[in-house]
Amino acid sequence: RAAAFAARHPRSPFWQWLLAMISSSIHAQQGYPALALAAVAQGLEMPQADRDDRLHQNLLLIKAIAQYEQGDLSEAVGTALDAFRRLNVYAQEGALGVSAAFLGLLLAEHGAADEAATYADRARQAANAGGSSTLLARIQVIDTVIAMRQGQGAVAAASAADLIRRVHSAPTSDLGVALGTHDLWLQLYLLVAMGEGGEEQRGAVLADELVRAMGRRGDGLFLASAQI
Repeated sequence: RAAAFAARHPRSPFWQWLLAMISSSIHAQQGYPALALAAVAQGLEMPQADRDDRLHQNLLLIKAIAQYEQGDLSEAVGTALDAFRRLNVYAQEGALGVSAAFLGLLLAEHGAADEAATYADRARQAANAGGSSTLLARIQVIDTVIAMRQGQGAVAAASAADLIRRVHSAPTSDLGVALGTHDLWLQLYLLVAMGEGGEEQRGAVLADELVRAMGRRGDGLFLASAQI
């Protein structure tokens, strides 16, 4: 609705970039990678984004997530790594922490668990420095994925079950809002960790909850994943 309204009015370059960031982020979080990539491409067409690495690389980070969702894991890791290195030159801790967190997740999925842990620690430093509870919640999920990839199934399952318990016990807390609303898709990793770590009953309950929640908001790829 905001995009349709804005199309009828003059827009500043920053507004165009912000619209591309918001729309691509929403599409990526709901499991519509093709739409996310289209929004990113539109943002990257701006001359200002091409000249300003801070605008350019933040869009590329979302592009990396969308590439991962489409199954292009190696390409996604390369995109995310390039974005992190460029942002590391001058970016604020908050943006750098988000970049490091998602790079850690992609590396863990790529089988580079030790390297993923290094980036997760870098993201944790940024989150603690900036007091970002949302980023810390994401990192806790990534820690669980890393433990799972390192063969620590029981540890990963226990960590996943504890995170879900905390989300349910305080849904309006920073953790509850982060994982229960903005990053609902990240709970899929917790679901897998519980299933593979011997917590099948808890995993089944979580799967049912995710199917209902994702169905209400119209998720795409992630809803299908939860159903599977």
